[in-house]
Amino acid sequence: MLLVLLACVPADKAPPAPARDDTAGDTDPADTDPGDTDPADTDSGDTDPGDTDPADTDSGDTDAGDTDTGDSGARTPDEACAALVAAAEALLAALPADQADAISFDYDDPRRTRWSNLPVDIEPRDGVQVGDMDAAAQAAAWALLEASLSEVGYAQARSIVALDDYDPTDPLLGSRFYTFALYGEPSAGAAWAWQFDGHHLVYDFTVACPDVGMAPTLLGAQPLTVPDGDMAGMRAIGAEQDEAFALLDSLAADQRRRAVQGTYDVPGLAAGPTSDGTFPEPVGLPGSELTLDQEILLTSLIERWVEDQDEPYAALRMAEIVAELDDTYFLWTGGDAPDTMHYYRVHGPTVWIEFDCAGTYDHAHAVYRNPVGDYGGDVLAAHYARSAHGWAR
Repeated sequence: MLLVLLACVPADKAPPAPARDDTAGDTDPADTDPGDTDPADTDSGDTDPGDTDPADTDSGDTDAGDTDTGDSGARTPDEACAALVAAAEALLAALPADQADAISFDYDDPRRTRWSNLPVDIEPRDGVQVGDMDAAAQAAAWALLEASLSEVGYAQARSIVALDDYDPTDPLLGSRFYTFALYGEPSAGAAWAWQFDGHHLVYDFTVACPDVGMAPTLLGAQPLTVPDGDMAGMRAIGAEQDEAFALLDSLAADQRRRAVQGTYDVPGLAAGPTSDGTFPEPVGLPGSELTLDQEILLTSLIERWVEDQDEPYAALRMAEIVAELDDTYFLWTGGDAPDTMHYYRVHGPTVWIEFDCAGTYDHAHAVYRNPVGDYGGDVLAAHYARSAHGWAR
């Protein structure tokens, strides 16, 4: 998709076709990330999310062209949204009556904006946990997540969930604790939402067909590289780390002075759980000061987050973000190697990304948000603009 997206860049800035590069002092991260109190990350659950192989899902090795809506056979937004509605209805049908009631909330329930990266015993979730579902309901639940994400995104999600089973001695963590909740009635004709929430993975989807928003999102992993066992070598959020280092390494000395601000002293995610609507002013190196090759690196870094969403919506989001690239800032704090404590931020008009080492360089929490579209803000605005009916938010 990257080459298609570069068509959005003005002609005088359009670079030649690139090869994929694979491989903050004045910061203000608020101390709202509960990661510092996070116990060791793992527990073996009763449910095995490993129906898909938890091999390395580093999406950096995947060609971003998969998300090009121009590819033959790609679904339209209408088709993707219809599939999402059908998957949510199938989950409700697979649950017994008491669980169907427990998983369902009003669309405007304030709990829709509550999420966390703490273990569920410390921060209980609303909805129904995977471990409390029978086999048929579990299959329907995972199918809803799969319908909401791209192939790359779903593989990464299953790996992150499986990683919570890495250490079977930790009673607080495990794949069985991940929770599904629906807000409003799944429908192609009215707004509804759903949330997938657990220790190291949170997705908030807002649906107003044919539009779907995917923000806020939280990703996390510990260890960042699995050293042994069945998942040895897996890097569940490896691409999100590698591509940031690639961009950092590309910066000239004067650019680094703008982007790198201070040694690592980060209390947590500035826009993590409980921090809705509190985005600070952009700081760091603006996209307008990047070379053409560096613009490609920044675009590719952002894409690692956006590509998790189902393909039609990922393409639309990337086109929006690329059009604003000059006003998108890159900030780095801390060391310049993976085995050091480090933090980075990407902040543009409609995109916010943070990646923060949590207590150790081998444990990270990260968020992807839309400053104007969290919880479907821009999705609902588009829906209202084209809709004649007047149902309430």
